[in-house]
Amino acid sequence: MTKKCEDCGTLNDEHSELCEKCGTSLNSNKSISPESESMSMLTIILIVLGFIFSIFFALIGLIMSIYLLIRGPDRVKIFGIIMLIISLINMIAGAYLGVIGII
Repeated sequence: MTKKCEDCGTLNDEHSELCEKCGTSLNSNKSISPESESMSMLTIILIVLGFIFSIFFALIGLIMSIYLLIRGPDRVKIFGIIMLIISLINMIAGAYLGVIGII
């Protein structure tokens, strides 16, 4: 039997007290619904900056979205997907408009 880390989703040995990947405690006796669980300030800052950069600076937004998808907790990966889509749309639109401007 294994324990799944609530932060990063890593499967750990059932006797583990800390996650092998991120070090989060696996012995949470309190039951918290995902809606009431608060995000860290760093995660909120990354999400806000990610959206800003996705819209105005597509390459930086692309990098931040990939970071959230790879290293972010499961509950914020949806933001990474949204930022990735916005960044790709802006990059394609920018390339298209750049080509039209050259012709």
